[in-house]
Amino acid sequence: MSQARKYIADTLGDKYAEGVILDLEKMWSESNSRTPMVCLLSMGSDPTNNIEALAKKLKLECRNISMGQGQEVHARRLMAQGMANGGWLLLQNCHLSLDYVEEVLDQLIETETIHQEFRLWVTTEVHKKFPINFLQISIKFTNEPPQGIKAGLKRTYAGLSQDFLDISNMPQWKPMLYGVAFMHTVVQERRKFGPLGWNIPYEFNAADFNASVQFVQNHLDDMDIKKGVNWTCVRYMFGEIQYGGRVTDDYDKRLLNTFCKVWFGENMFQSNFCFYKGYIIPKCAKMQEYMDYINNLPGTDTPEAFGLHANADITYQSKSAKTVLDTILEIQPKDSSGGGSGETRESIVYRICDDMLEKLPNDYDPFEVKA
Repeated sequence: MSQARKYIADTLGDKYAEGVILDLEKMWSESNSRTPMVCLLSMGSDPTNNIEALAKKLKLECRNISMGQGQEVHARRLMAQGMANGGWLLLQNCHLSLDYVEEVLDQLIETETIHQEFRLWVTTEVHKKFPINFLQISIKFTNEPPQGIKAGLKRTYAGLSQDFLDISNMPQWKPMLYGVAFMHTVVQERRKFGPLGWNIPYEFNAADFNASVQFVQNHLDDMDIKKGVNWTCVRYMFGEIQYGGRVTDDYDKRLLNTFCKVWFGENMFQSNFCFYKGYIIPKCAKMQEYMDYINNLPGTDTPEAFGLHANADITYQSKSAKTVLDTILEIQPKDSSGGGSGETRESIVYRICDDMLEKLPNDYDPFEVKA
């Protein structure tokens, strides 16, 4: 995978090998009132907050409803209101009511006038029976957590603003914010190592990060300057409540608490502090400086940065390479073109099966043989 990434970067340019950060605003400007925007959910990615934040920024009303039993009535009402008066409608978890999706499709196509401002956002898990016509008229996007520390930090900081960096004038605020961002990336990233990373794969997502940052902000606002940060409290909040609230396995809990213990303490403000060799807390004041620093981080991380042994990478690399190769084989055209001499995969399998069956001896009666 790393060679494939290198090859793409050398051939097409660096930006094609970097993770893509989802830009909802750009997508919104591409869409119109009849194009729904469908988010294919994956672990640790719920775009709801980002969609609501964008609506707020554009001063538009955004109503959301989580689909499921009996919710269609309310969804129809909101749909009719939105088409008439504008505003956004977010239908969450549409894989739970696929019949209704068909109905929405008809509404979008057949309604004569739809308000210009109306937009339909849909989130769904990948489902075999999801109506294909609906996918064809929509803009599809996914919001997977990017891979690697660099990409993860980049995405986190892309969601913050300069005003947010300046929200607190405490000297502890920016390093602690960076610390939480780093921890957020590491706990998500460890998931890719399978059971070596976490015994149970947890869905750490943006909500955990936002809650932790909010807590840091409140804690610094109420803090007694002479006493400084109450580290026991901070570590407890991260390791047992914000992130730890999801963790059900004792060993995983211990690991999370160890991260909190090692990374969050007075020593994180010292100049010689580092999360792992080469990963330090940058001393920056401007958003752009942070971005420049993050862009200069290595593109691939050693597993030691996540507190794992270097061998952990072997399992992960071979697993991801296999997935990619399997996917490439799966999407190859199955039927032979023109000549008719080429066999499809299925016919080869059938031929081998027939061949084996012919070679088998006749069935025998176990009683007779035994006698």
